[in-house]
Order: sequence, then C-alpha cells, then structure tokens
Amino acid sequence: MLVGGTSRGLFLSQLEAPPPGAIDSAGRAYNCHLLIGPDGSMAAAYRKIHLFDVELAGRVSLQESSYTHPGSDIAPPVSTSVGKVGLAICYDLRFPEISLALAREGAEILTFPSAFTETTGAAHWEVLLRARAIETQCYVVAAAQTGKHNEHRSSYGHTMVVDPWGRVIAQCQEGPGLCYAEIDLPYLHRLRQEMPLWAHRRPELYGSVGILKKAPLLHEAVETEADPCQPGDSTEEKQEEPPPITS
Repeated sequence: MLVGGTSRGLFLSQLEAPPPGAIDSAGRAYNCHLLIGPDGSMAAAYRKIHLFDVELAGRVSLQESSYTHPGSDIAPPVSTSVGKVGLAICYDLRFPEISLALAREGAEILTFPSAFTETTGAAHWEVLLRARAIETQCYVVAAAQTGKHNEHRSSYGHTMVVDPWGRVIAQCQEGPGLCYAEIDLPYLHRLRQEMPLWAHRRPELYGSVGILKKAPLLHEAVETEADPCQPGDSTEEKQEEPPPITS
C-alpha cells in the first residue's frame, strides 16, 4: 500500500513479504510497515503488535497469528518534511493506547495502512479513524486495501485522511483510487493550544501511556527465545535510532 508523497514528502507502504532472517521458528513472518525517505532509504520499520484473530462460528475464521509473528515494540515517530509520522497497522486502530503513545512522543500524523473486511469496515472504519484523530489531535492517514481477494474475503477500501478536529478531508470510494490532503501543522498546533488535552490529563488516577521500547529496523535479525538451561547475557546492546527523513 502507498500513501502519497513527493520529492519532499513521505511514502508509506505495508509489506508482508519477509526479508532474510525475518521468519521465526514456527515459519511466521512479521507484518511490517515501512517508512521510505525521498532518497529511497528505509527511515523506519514497525512490526504489527496486535494480530487479528477472529472466530465467528459458521461465518468468519481469520487467524492472523497462524502466519504472522507479533511485534514487540512501538516505533518512535519519525521527523519528516511534512511532520512527525507515527506508524501503526490495521487492527492496531482498535487499540487507542498505541495512538496515544505515539502522540505523547510527538507524533503529528498517524498512519494506518489497513485491510478491513467489508463488514467491519462499513461499521467501524470511519468511526475509529475519526476517534483516533480527535483524541490524539493528530492527522490520521489510512491507506486501505480494496476489492475481492477470493470467494471468502473482500476488503472494504475507502482510503481516508482525517484532520485533528475529526473531519474527513480526503477519501477514496470503492475500487482503486488516489486521494490527496493538505497537512496544516499550524492548524494542528493551534487546536492543541486551544484544547490542551495533554495538560488536562490525570495520569495519577488512570495511568499513562508511552513507548517503552524502540522497534528494530526490518533488516535486523529476529531474536530467538533464550534457552532457560543456558546462562543469559546481562549485557544490553545499545540500539541505534532509525535515521530521520531529511528534505
């Protein structure tokens, strides 16, 4: 999936084909969201942490965990020429904690390349995107797979861009398409000043959210679980941050 981009902008893509070393011992790959810079280099990679496992008797059986390994980290927002971009994927949209964690770390644009089913898409797609935009006061950019995969599965489509006030400012309908939207950061910052949600939060009553770990780049080898019969290595390696996109 691809969302917009110019020589000074950003490109978003969703990739499921695994690179060397990205398969675990059970033969499962990561579902990855890559951020590619204007020079073609990979600026960041995020591995989907919430897997879509649903069993509706006699109707739907989708077990993403049977072929996908869950990620264990949230990728920090990446500075780009259009704003700080946070990465998430599809089913992550239903869990506001990841969006709030990215916003707390400075994200101004949340991205959700997705493949909602026709049933869940018609009922929840726009509602969830607008909710994430309103509660984080971020732009939400969501590319959406569309069309029939096979006789048992079709994707809803309706790629959408939502502004920090929760307004849908660009949208594709059914079928392949491309839409454009302006990212107005002064408008975003003004909304945050006029309605300072973060200043009004009460984490002492209900806790807080944040990024606990930094996600590895896609080309890094998948770590295997330590053998409990062998002594562990207490030395922690310092992980380099993904390089920012420069204009």
